[in-house]
Amino acid sequence: MTRIFITLLLSILTCCTSELNAEITDINAQSAVNGKKEAVIQDIEGNIFEGITRITEAGNAGHALYLRGNTLYCGSGTEVLVFDVSDPLAPKLRSRCSIYGWVRQLVADDKAIYVTARGQGLSIIDASDLDNLKFAKRYDTIELATGVDVAGDVLFVTLRGYGVEFVDISDIYNPQHIYCQKTPESQSCWYQNGYLYSGEWAKGLVTTIKASDMSDIRILSSDNLYGCGDGLSTLGDRLYVATGHHARHTDMSSEEAQGMGHGLDIFDISDPAKPSFISRVQFDKLYKRGSGDWWTVRPSADGKTLFVADTFNGLYAVDASDEKNPKIAGRVFIGQTGKPAEPATYVSSVAVGDGVVYATGQTFGLVAIKCSKAKKVERDQGTLPSNPGARYAYDTPAGSHFKAWKPDERAQVRALALAGDDLLLAACSDAGLIVLRNDRKAGLQQIGKGDMDFAGDVSFRDGRVYVAEGVDGLGVYEISRDGRLTEIARLKDMPEYPEFKVTLWVNAVSDRYVIINDRRYGNTVLDISGFPAMKPVHQHHMGTTWWDKYIADKVSPNGYIAAPIVGKGMSWIDLNGTPKDSVHDRSVQTTTAACPFRDGTVLVNLKGNRLCQLKPGVVPAEIIAEAKGNFNGSPVWDGESTLAVNFRHGKEFKKVSIPTVESATILWKETLEGNPDRAIFWNGKILVPAGYQGILIEK
Repeated sequence: MTRIFITLLLSILTCCTSELNAEITDINAQSAVNGKKEAVIQDIEGNIFEGITRITEAGNAGHALYLRGNTLYCGSGTEVLVFDVSDPLAPKLRSRCSIYGWVRQLVADDKAIYVTARGQGLSIIDASDLDNLKFAKRYDTIELATGVDVAGDVLFVTLRGYGVEFVDISDIYNPQHIYCQKTPESQSCWYQNGYLYSGEWAKGLVTTIKASDMSDIRILSSDNLYGCGDGLSTLGDRLYVATGHHARHTDMSSEEAQGMGHGLDIFDISDPAKPSFISRVQFDKLYKRGSGDWWTVRPSADGKTLFVADTFNGLYAVDASDEKNPKIAGRVFIGQTGKPAEPATYVSSVAVGDGVVYATGQTFGLVAIKCSKAKKVERDQGTLPSNPGARYAYDTPAGSHFKAWKPDERAQVRALALAGDDLLLAACSDAGLIVLRNDRKAGLQQIGKGDMDFAGDVSFRDGRVYVAEGVDGLGVYEISRDGRLTEIARLKDMPEYPEFKVTLWVNAVSDRYVIINDRRYGNTVLDISGFPAMKPVHQHHMGTTWWDKYIADKVSPNGYIAAPIVGKGMSWIDLNGTPKDSVHDRSVQTTTAACPFRDGTVLVNLKGNRLCQLKPGVVPAEIIAEAKGNFNGSPVWDGESTLAVNFRHGKEFKKVSIPTVESATILWKETLEGNPDRAIFWNGKILVPAGYQGILIEK
């Protein structure tokens, strides 16, 4: 019945909004920035906004805001800026600090500023002295670090399809993983009084998670939203959720629902474990992608006025004085045209001060908008989480097909490589690179450890160990039979590609080429023919949606290497001589990584969980053979008739018999505690790097 009411309300509000849009008038002059007309502000008649000031010190790439007391924290590109807003309409820059990656969201407390940067993880800035910010740590989140909130000594990081990661930040220089709570697709989160609320994107849900005790984290409820779930905020016993893109949980067809998800849902959280829907206000229909997936909601202190950053739709003010019938009270466009039908740039975040609303956006940076209805909220989070020292065990059960090895330090095992017949190299994230030998009686035994702070990936070729060392770039080592590592080369800064700041993956794909990746700008090909010189010669952009290491680990005999671009087609990098621009094939849609297969072919999963055998470099794709059945995951071939298939997102592993592609059969599959990455074969056994579950060794 409630949703029927919403559908009726939607149609009414859509009509009202259309009438309001017809009355849009300019209320501010245009200002030129970098030769473009940006900072155009427009509003409906009777608007509650009264003027705008652009804060030029913030630059042109505003992405995130957080207001705490008289301090405004602003994420701009790869920097975090701190402003004194004692005079709300005239912010004064106090300090700034660079991070590794582009700011997505940020939050702050007395100790630090916590900044998500999607594929490049979480950056922590020591903010004990706001006039002298100090970069403290890049923390290796399990996946795409998107949303963030903090309460006491616990940090909550949303990882999209992987859920919410809970992190102990009692020591900001040594953050420790507590647990990852799987949810449908966590985009943003908000903590209040022992509960964490998560906006779930594609499913259109708000998830309520018990977060009062870190030894007892669990989902309590999941409630429908009208659109795709994103930014949240609470005030008293009310929960506000900004939604976007497409309508969900309606009787509309998919065509009708497209672009109809923009708006704001209001819930009663008098019983915080069971949000109860009150009402919704609907915003303009719009579907525009690009990099503008940003939705934020912040209330004024009296709860009667709400402000919503609704990406390309602009900034909305909502009158919630009658919360069962909220209405649009103002709207601001900030961009080149300011026309609803021609959105020029998105509004990415919003913060509410006294008499001012702050907003950020893609091309206009930071603005302060005068608004007498705006009243600052002094956030009171209530009871803070207890037991931040709790650690989820990630145990391997007795009935598993595997036995497990874990490093002494709590860290993810990200990757494995063999160095000869008897040495195993394990890239263990914040625990660095560990060298192991297999003892027939005692199992894996650590015999060495690299002198490095981070190892996100490892590759071995021609006697050299290549290690992706995060902010320290690419390290190359010689290894002795007793496990000692000696550095012989390093690549940290690349003038050719100055935006490439952090090395997270590495593949030594041939005698001449090594490929590194920063999980943002894509694959960078290094020519190592003049080693120890490693010359960047090509960059292959792949976007930022990284669920796995998609690129194949070897060059095909015809000189092409498979580099799937998930959701956007198949791609091949031509490494015949000087690397050439990748060959992009949109005739097929890939869903997983690719691996070399027999007769110089490649295996990859295509849309619909179709495991297909392709001829390298051929466009449009030439499918030689296709397996029947669901083999979803990234395959690795043993060179004979077995595949190891890891589905990292779903925490699932499959062992597959593949005498031919058409006769492929799943021998067994297992759901894991950790997130499996690319497997290897060693002495007839499968070894799987499985994140916090450690190294899994087939029994």
